[in-house]
Amino acid sequence: MFQMMISLMSSHRVSGVIASTAIALASTSLMAFSTSIGGSGLDSLDANEALSLESSTVQELVLRELPNGSIDLAVSLGGEMTRMRFDLHSVRGDAYQLLEQQEDGSLLEIPAGPVNTYRGTDLNWPGMKAALSIEDDGFRVLVLLEGGAQWWIEPLEGKFRGATEFDYAVYRGEDIISPEGFCGVDDSFKLPGFDLSDPRPLGQDREVLLAEFVADTDFEYYQNYGSSSAVENRINSLMNSINLLYESQHEIIHEVQGIVVRPNSNDPYSSNSIETRLEQVRSVWNSTNNPPHDVVQLFSGQSFSGSTIGLAYVGAVCSNFEYSVVESDCCGSFGCATDLSNHELGHNWGADHCQCPNNTMNPSLTCANNFSADSQGDIATFRSSIENCLDEVTGACCTSTGQCAQVSEAICDNADGTYQGDGVDCDDVSCQDTSGACCLASGNCVNNQSDDDCTSAGGTFQGEGSDCSSVNCPQPDPEGACCLADGQCLDDQTEVACIGLSGTWQGDSTDCAFVNCDNPSSFVEMHHAIVGTNLLSGGQANWTVDVFAAVGQGNRVDAVAGNSVQQKLISSSSGFYQDANGGPTSMDVNPNFYAFVPDLEWDSRVTIGALDVSGNPFDSNNLGNVGINWTSFENGGTLAVDNGTWYVLPTDAQGEAQLFTSQDCSEQYGVLLARLTAFELNSTISLDALIQGRSGSGDTWQDSVSYTFGYESTEDCNENGVADDCDIANGNSQDQDGNGVPDECDTGDCPGDVDGDNDVDVDDILIALGNFGGSGSGDVDGDNDIDVDDLLAILGAFGSEC
Repeated sequence: MFQMMISLMSSHRVSGVIASTAIALASTSLMAFSTSIGGSGLDSLDANEALSLESSTVQELVLRELPNGSIDLAVSLGGEMTRMRFDLHSVRGDAYQLLEQQEDGSLLEIPAGPVNTYRGTDLNWPGMKAALSIEDDGFRVLVLLEGGAQWWIEPLEGKFRGATEFDYAVYRGEDIISPEGFCGVDDSFKLPGFDLSDPRPLGQDREVLLAEFVADTDFEYYQNYGSSSAVENRINSLMNSINLLYESQHEIIHEVQGIVVRPNSNDPYSSNSIETRLEQVRSVWNSTNNPPHDVVQLFSGQSFSGSTIGLAYVGAVCSNFEYSVVESDCCGSFGCATDLSNHELGHNWGADHCQCPNNTMNPSLTCANNFSADSQGDIATFRSSIENCLDEVTGACCTSTGQCAQVSEAICDNADGTYQGDGVDCDDVSCQDTSGACCLASGNCVNNQSDDDCTSAGGTFQGEGSDCSSVNCPQPDPEGACCLADGQCLDDQTEVACIGLSGTWQGDSTDCAFVNCDNPSSFVEMHHAIVGTNLLSGGQANWTVDVFAAVGQGNRVDAVAGNSVQQKLISSSSGFYQDANGGPTSMDVNPNFYAFVPDLEWDSRVTIGALDVSGNPFDSNNLGNVGINWTSFENGGTLAVDNGTWYVLPTDAQGEAQLFTSQDCSEQYGVLLARLTAFELNSTISLDALIQGRSGSGDTWQDSVSYTFGYESTEDCNENGVADDCDIANGNSQDQDGNGVPDECDTGDCPGDVDGDNDVDVDDILIALGNFGGSGSGDVDGDNDIDVDDLLAILGAFGSEC
């Protein structure tokens, strides 16, 4: 007997909304103008909630139709631009039918809509495969990258207020929030295995096999989409993405023989029990073979009783149990809808559940769209056992040497050949070695490209028989952000182009997301505060200073970096003190050792916010670093970095701006970046760096800084970490006699002489009485309050002269 897989409870949750999230709707028609991409003003949190995502970006996207019939889409994936080219790719069989149920229950074939499914890639991204499909509300894209990473694109219009037809959500597969449903299964109901005849293991060069697929839908599903054409486009869209995954991981194609649309409530699916509905599907389709089918899935709009959202028989393709049911739109995103169908079809293809939270056949829906190695093995074994039932999909493949081989499209692609089409025979084609090297606009070179493909990708064909090993592709001018006079920012501009627009070029690889064109240099103002002079136990003159980035109240610093454009340099004209018991960062300085190694407190180190490993003045220190060679700095020399950073996470408190007193006595909100001890009092210290942080509203910024300063004599008699002259200037200390020494430190040789006129008289008593109960002038004993003890001290010295 077959095993029924009761799968995937629809317990919805939206949690851990991270970074920006948003999604957008696209136009159903191809735009006959240049592809555009831009940031949207939409709140990404709305998109995350609408699609049950943890993170996404909202981008304004349109499609461009190229002269050769291909379409073009430019989009940012994780901050990297890609321009994909797509060609028509039908998921339909030659005898494909669109069937509509009539009021009497019969099925009537109606005209099928145009093919709106495409496949494509970006030659600049080796190994990329993408499936694009156009539906009534916009287009949807699945992008598979080399190594298995996934990106999804889907429209937002109608998902929440303000989203337009150009607004799209772009998100990673791992950003989809799992609905965390569970599947109850009983392995005792699994169909006994077929006799296997020399099954070939997954991964060997074998043919791609085709199963005839029928998509049935119920009345509730029709109500969700409103028309037969919308249902047809949705099913085609899902099957395009499903097939891309099955082709890549299982060498299986589901060729759609028919789609059944049921616009009347008298459809044969009346129960709100998913178990009953699966049996109804089996009853309906075991009684007919029109359209022909090896596997059937019912796409349901019913919210089933209980908590299951998917159900299937295991090991059932090409049998009387080749059926599954999915509550297709249960869980928010297109990625989840795809994975739910993948999961139930996986059962039909012989895959059991696995304890694999990051994979498709996990007992609860993970929206992972990725089969584990065990699941791939299950499907490969079952696939081989029913090979005689399936159709082999091959075609002529022209190799780079001009030869022809009859293989599957996947094998042809893996061999860098040119596939001539399913069913095309080598006897009917003439393969010539017309390929060559293609220089892309990025400066990269790609081998085995035709002239047309190279030109379509925006490249320059180097000639038939050419090879990248002997071609020098011209490298493009560096591109970056350009600030225009009106405050606008343009991405991907060369310096020459920016100057031609009367703009200010922001440097190579800069991005408008991190540039403030209104006042691009206003994020950071550097300050320092000298801690003390000759604090080391050694004899060589030295001075210790704290270096701050003043960024304003409510802002924060997340990283201090150096790159090819802005090298990070910290130098002293006479070198830095480095303690053998410390290290280059605040994580290497333990204050518990100060009592044993006093000079450790003055060790030179970099940081963000926290002074030492304890986190002082914060609760903890989570500083990290990458790409930095500390050797010279640890030997007292210059710290030079052109591809590295020290950083904290945006959630770490130590990056938040705190109030400090600068050497110029101004009070600032800023973040400590370094404590440095330099040798010789005539030395100068310089710092050059790229600093990245966030504003109080969460917007990320970057700023390049260059700061040089020298030693100034300073005193801190009350040891509060602030220079005496700043204490006096800011009113934190009094200086009644004007000698530059805070009164709490200035006991002199005349105790009781409060007003500093060199005698103790009634004026001193009156000052103390006037400030009685407070602090400041009159605090003769220096205990920070003026009380009877101070009056007694003045009376004891009354009449004396100094």
